[in-house]
Amino acid sequence: MFGQINEARGFRRFLLRGYAKVQAEWALVCTTHNILKLYRLCL
Repeated sequence: MFGQINEARGFRRFLLRGYAKVQAEWALVCTTHNILKLYRLCL
């Protein structure tokens, strides 16, 4: 999953520090990735 997001979204590094903040950032990246996949599926 990380490799797909890395290639498709250009996600290279986390912008925030701390485990909880990194978890939240990763959840946001995954959510946007999945929403875009659903959007492309519905076109």
